[in-house]
Amino acid sequence: RAAAPADEQDAPSSADGQPVPWPEVVRLMGEEVSSSLNAASEQLDRLNRLEPGLVNGLAPLRDSIERARQAGLAAQQVLRLREDPPAQHREVLNLADVARAALTTRSDWFKRRQVSVRQGLAQAQVFADSSMTYLLIDEMLQWAGQLSPSVAITVDKSSRTGRPRLRVAAWCDAATTPESSWRSMRWMLWHQLARALDAQTQMDMRDDHVRVTVSMAAATEAQLAAAVEEHVGPSSVCAVIQGCRV
Repeated sequence: RAAAPADEQDAPSSADGQPVPWPEVVRLMGEEVSSSLNAASEQLDRLNRLEPGLVNGLAPLRDSIERARQAGLAAQQVLRLREDPPAQHREVLNLADVARAALTTRSDWFKRRQVSVRQGLAQAQVFADSSMTYLLIDEMLQWAGQLSPSVAITVDKSSRTGRPRLRVAAWCDAATTPESSWRSMRWMLWHQLARALDAQTQMDMRDDHVRVTVSMAAATEAQLAAAVEEHVGPSSVCAVIQGCRV
């Protein structure tokens, strides 16, 4: 009898002896972790209403629960993007506008965690799906905010290639920051979103900060002209904000 392929040999088995695909294992793990931690978070919320002072003392525990819960949710999103990617509606976007929308919606999240955000947003026109671009920026901001209380975001154009660039940096001691802190499920998620948008990514680790650069294709003259002719009503960025996840 021929030996099973290596990937089947390594895959876990179900009760009937058939191999279980690893994506299914990750999906089930993400669902179980998220549901368990959702329940724990709800218990803390109820306790907070009864004994606010006690829960304030448990802030580190609450942060750990939330981080683990978000990791489970991110794992599910990564799988969805890989196995059943949503249809994209690409259009001309000002990348700076999308970044401002993400910053505005995420402002309370930053305040709760006492994270300061420096920003420098110059106009840069791209041709991309607004929802996916918004999610990319939002996930990168959260990733940086979990690394450091000092974050920066910039949008500009490369002087060498002319391509629009999104840069997010977290000020921290890169040498002593555990790899698991930055190479997390959220790190995998925003990489997957960048790939879906056909964007190029680069990460630089310096002594005092970690910086990620996402380079996107600029909108062409034809795309810009078509956008002017078709534009009516509120921008799609406004529509994205209405249903964004905080």
